[in-house]
Amino acid sequence: MFKHLAILIPYYSSLSSVESLCSNLVTIGFTNIIIITNEIEFHKSTVTENCLIVYNINQSHPLAFGLEYIKNTFTAIKSVLIVDASYNYSAEDVLSLSKTIDSNKKQLVIANPVSKNKRLGLMDRIVRFSFIAMSSINVQCPRIRLRAITISALNDLIENNTCKDLLDADVLLRAKRLGIDIKETKIKQEDFHHYIPVFTVKQVLKIYFLLFAFCISSFASFIVDISIYVLLITTIFINNANAILFSTVIARIVSSFVNYLLNKKVVFKDTRKNRIALVRFSLLTIAKMFASYAFVFLLTDLLGISSAFVKPPVDLLLFFIGFYTQQNWVFLRKPFHNS
Repeated sequence: MFKHLAILIPYYSSLSSVESLCSNLVTIGFTNIIIITNEIEFHKSTVTENCLIVYNINQSHPLAFGLEYIKNTFTAIKSVLIVDASYNYSAEDVLSLSKTIDSNKKQLVIANPVSKNKRLGLMDRIVRFSFIAMSSINVQCPRIRLRAITISALNDLIENNTCKDLLDADVLLRAKRLGIDIKETKIKQEDFHHYIPVFTVKQVLKIYFLLFAFCISSFASFIVDISIYVLLITTIFINNANAILFSTVIARIVSSFVNYLLNKKVVFKDTRKNRIALVRFSLLTIAKMFASYAFVFLLTDLLGISSAFVKPPVDLLLFFIGFYTQQNWVFLRKPFHNS
């Protein structure tokens, strides 16, 4: 039943907690259980004869090392269940994930320990709203460290150097952009706050880094746009009757292409070599330009105020719409299904 599943335990707090978890997993029927350890003493111990203890000889990132080990060693494995044994997840929790993961899809499943009687904290609610707003990802607890992933999805994350972050909350944004189906499954926990890590400043910054990088990219493109406009209108087109038009169009084309390159390579890290993203980005840029003009014109006429007061909020709204559209359409890969 579980021959195409592997359970990876890259982290643990104590040997006794791993022994108990592995014993229960074996009782359920799991066979491919891999524990990654940096400790020679643990490597020499016997947790259970049905578990494989792998010594991380190079002391590299345990999660990345474990995922690469499974990929290269267990060729028949189609899905990997990742358990951070530093938290008291049960074998039944792991079983719930194994029943939800669909190996025929490019899929990532995370556990959901939240019930109607257990409310999220303020930071959790803010992060949850942010995921919905940025990428339509509606999960209760994105920081839980109990997840399952199919090999097809894992290959994409490895290609994008993301597998070491697979248990972090911000990886969901990248997974969604790679066309990976994100699901959650319920697990039963008496006090779910004991089963998830607290938010650190670093984790919060990683979640919002994408939006921050998008802001920097947009600002850099704005500087390019203004610089080229000033250069052209004061040199090449200085005596041209249509100097403003020509300078504006050329500056906008160049700055838009710079913005595309920055967003593709730096912000959204799209490694594809086809032109689909460029075509979509161009359509989005044209649509935003016309939308800005239309909304400013209509609101100025409707409200009877200067366009100087209308344009900033309109462009701010279009900025966030542009971010959402690029995250979920321009640089989105087509979801994958095995035949």
